[in-house]
Amino acid sequence: MKPEGAFRIHGQVRGALSRRGLPGLTVQALDKDLCFDDRLGTATTDRDGRFEIRYGRGDFQDFFDNRPDIYLRVFAPSGDMLHTTERAVRYEADDTEQFFIELPEKQVQIGSSEGLRRRIVSDPVLQRELAETVGELLAAKGLLDPSLIYTFVPVVVDRPATNADLFPTGLGPQPEPPNLPTGSGIVRVDPQPEPPLPRLTDKGPTRALQESMSPPRWWWIGLPAVELLKELERYRISDLTSAEAQAPARDAERLAHRILVDKGLVTELATRIDAVLASHGVMPGGDKTYSFVPAVSPRPVFASEALGVRIAMPRIIDSAGQAAAGGWISPLDGIPPPELLQELAGLYREPVK
Repeated sequence: MKPEGAFRIHGQVRGALSRRGLPGLTVQALDKDLCFDDRLGTATTDRDGRFEIRYGRGDFQDFFDNRPDIYLRVFAPSGDMLHTTERAVRYEADDTEQFFIELPEKQVQIGSSEGLRRRIVSDPVLQRELAETVGELLAAKGLLDPSLIYTFVPVVVDRPATNADLFPTGLGPQPEPPNLPTGSGIVRVDPQPEPPLPRLTDKGPTRALQESMSPPRWWWIGLPAVELLKELERYRISDLTSAEAQAPARDAERLAHRILVDKGLVTELATRIDAVLASHGVMPGGDKTYSFVPAVSPRPVFASEALGVRIAMPRIIDSAGQAAAGGWISPLDGIPPPELLQELAGLYREPVK
């Protein structure tokens, strides 16, 4: 006879559209009987939507039962039942049974930068997948000075009606280009002068943060949506093949440039980000498109520093050709480096049982 707890039910609850695991749901296993169904146990899905329930022979066996007839119920954190397999009872179940339960997902149409940012930062699974996707491709490139960290902040704008709308005209005089190594082959043209920066005092942001404020740039600079990138690529006139040989970037402007001049890299990044968002049912509204614009800040010594620091969001040029104030953001307000998310995970305490 098997010892108590030797029987096992395990599996995963995932989204039918995205196929990703759904965390924080309660899974209840029951034994179907003629009069009253016996509860075999409950479990909460982990961050990947997986669960395990162990039970013993005493939880189901009676005069009539030598094997349980198993079905499951899935509940939201609110207590509402989301799904049951009662119409597909597993009669005479084996000692170990595996279930994969798919729940319907609603597609979320994003209409604003703040809406997309909130959707990402409120979903740890989505943010982690985006971070790992971007981090994997950037890690081998050595694009950023190791003393700094990046955050790609979502910018949602109206979809350009014509290709000409990608490049607004009639803007003011151009600012001086940044100091770049002689012979680097970089020619940079900005559409208008840098907007005035806030006054900084000794009690305000550090000089390192001040230096991270970049001159204005087009709203799509960074990681554009694939459909947008396809239009932009029609106007590419050069690739900077020596980009990987340059010194690591020390600000957001140079990081964005290093990504965009690498046609293979920016295409792969845009494609993967689109795929991750789509797998989570996230897409811009029919009249919207998006890009992820980099912001750069000093790398924190301790993970907890990232929870309090505010960094300057780079100023960009919106689709109407106006300079948009960037404001201040957290290093976690978008797509941060995956290692930062891993370090922050260590700050969360296990729930008291």
